[in-house]
Amino acid sequence: MGHPANRAEVPAAGVRTPLRGNGEGATLCPICRERPLRGAQTACSPRCRARRHRQRQDEARRARDAEVRALLLTAQESIEAARRRLEDWLNVTIKALRARKGMTQEQVAKKAKVTKFYVSQLETGLRKNPSLPVLRRLAKALGVPVTELLE
Repeated sequence: MGHPANRAEVPAAGVRTPLRGNGEGATLCPICRERPLRGAQTACSPRCRARRHRQRQDEARRARDAEVRALLLTAQESIEAARRRLEDWLNVTIKALRARKGMTQEQVAKKAKVTKFYVSQLETGLRKNPSLPVLRRLAKALGVPVTELLE
């Protein structure tokens, strides 16, 4: 890097630095950090003002993107929670309907053309996503409409 005295230090934005000539301090442009600002200026030149405008637009875009990501995450969590509730509801419903009809798992399985093990898995929650044809056959075996299994 060389000798420290040979390195030019770049002051931070908004830092007052002495000017050559009259020795008074001035606030540097927060964008280019090279030229002093005069009066109520926010940038030293039109180029710096345009750059600052782009920076603000980028910051706003990043903030909007973060909000959208947060909303999507919330929506995904809600969908996942609804799916879990439906899965939990299905096993309770099948078991309750079977008990109300006074049927055994074997009887329901035989009428629905599935195995007793499959019905057992549905009732205990080990199997969570039966296909629509299986749901229709289970509903028919239990003597209820398919919608009642899913309500």
